Amino acid sequence: MLPLEDQVCSLEHAKYFDEIGINKGSLFVYEYYSDEAYRVEYALISPTPHSLNKLKRYSAFTVAELGEMLPSIFNGSPLEILKGHDFGEIKPMYCARYYNAGIIGIPDHNIANACAKMLIHLIETKLITVEGINKCLA
Repeated sequence: MLPLEDQVCSLEHAKYFDEIGINKGSLFVYEYYSDEAYRVEYALISPTPHSLNKLKRYSAFTVAELGEMLPSIFNGSPLEILKGHDFGEIKPMYCARYYNAGIIGIPDHNIANACAKMLIHLIETKLITVEGINKCLA
């Protein structure tokens, strides 16, 4: 079975999405105490009361949730998610892209991270806005 950490975006991406104001909640969250102490949990599990003052929760978006945030078509090019192998690698590599629009993604071993990287690229290059994402998800 695929570990939960391999089904959601990384803590780094989760923190970034929180920082820029993506308001969609996720089915899963990172319970974050410090860079050395965090875990992924089902969002409906409540943290213990004694830990609330030290706990920060970040949405740990799944590939399905990130797929809802990404445009299905961009400049006439459909969203493509590719799976392949890097030379010498056992684990597959994933890449989200809008090939005909000239937007090539950054590969990752985690499919959710590949989608998160594409979403971040589109936001940082001002091809889409956080407001647009939040409006779409409302």
